[in-house]
Amino acid sequence: MSTAVNTVLHVREANIWGSPERLILGQLRFLAEYKCVPVTYRRRGKSNPFAERLRQEDVECVELDEFGPGDARTIYQLIKVIRQRQAKLIVTHDFKSNLYGYFASKVTGCPLIVHFHGFTAEGARVRFYSAIDRAVMRRCRAIITVAEQTKQLLTSLGVGSTKVTVVINAVPPEAFETVTDESVGVVSDQKLVVAAGRLSYEKGFDLLVEAAHLLKERGLKFNIQIYGDGPEKTALAKQINHLHISDRIGLAGFRSDLRPVYAQAEFLVIPSRSESFPLVVLEAWAQGTPVVATPVGRLPELIENDVNGLLVRDMTPEALAEGMAVALQAADFRQRCGAAGREMVRLKYVFANQVALLKEIYDRFINGARLQ
Repeated sequence: MSTAVNTVLHVREANIWGSPERLILGQLRFLAEYKCVPVTYRRRGKSNPFAERLRQEDVECVELDEFGPGDARTIYQLIKVIRQRQAKLIVTHDFKSNLYGYFASKVTGCPLIVHFHGFTAEGARVRFYSAIDRAVMRRCRAIITVAEQTKQLLTSLGVGSTKVTVVINAVPPEAFETVTDESVGVVSDQKLVVAAGRLSYEKGFDLLVEAAHLLKERGLKFNIQIYGDGPEKTALAKQINHLHISDRIGLAGFRSDLRPVYAQAEFLVIPSRSESFPLVVLEAWAQGTPVVATPVGRLPELIENDVNGLLVRDMTPEALAEGMAVALQAADFRQRCGAAGREMVRLKYVFANQVALLKEIYDRFINGARLQ
């Protein structure tokens, strides 16, 4: 049986306070049977936003010093932390941490679970790292992922299906709280539409910009604000200026708490080319904001047309514009579909449901390690 002395290390590299970081913090709060300790990296003496936010939340955090990519000294530091803390389990959350955790697990005998959040496509270097990550996952004993589609992807890449467990995303109680912010303004004759995520190719924000151009040509009144940061930021800004639609769509930058934005928005739009189970969907629904999205990942299972949102027919600007036009012109879309989404999250996608399965998985590996 698990006790409070069971230390679980959650290892994560994070340049922003995003969805995986919020999930880790939620697990720290709700998995009370364990002493969960976040471990992250301090590059050349500088803390990252994950560590800074954890300190604001008064959460203990271990920072590993790192002086460059693939710094072997960082692995030795992780091994030292495992031994000093007498950790019973390592949970890693990104390709670098997966690699470091794999070697540290081999040296210390501490079991490793990889929590897979998805691949990105940001150039040759990241693709190389992803190839290493796939090799690590094929060799590790257990993987947690957030959607059946992601499990199928891993299986197609040679990862044994029996060691992949789906644990769906969830939100904490504060996701339902009403938060106001006067800096979130709405133009009186334009409906606010929000998009959020990493500004990278797979998120499809370039498709959304093209869709905004089509909607403007149709004479619809709207204002799209894209929240996030990433490698496609400059290209998206150029695309917006080239199409002369800066009065209809803009880049709002990264924001750690989108609740005040969701509260003002007509709907959340997800134009992704690839997704698993985006946490922003649950966060928007928790605020009573419906979702318009492309049919990728688990979104077709989550979204029921004209009930809690709208699923567009394909991943093209034309399909996005068509679906968004329907949502913008339906007088009761937000009230009706937002309420249904909020109720679904309340019943099925709260942390109390998620942690029960995580506890079962953690117990199995901790107790299994003791028996070896």
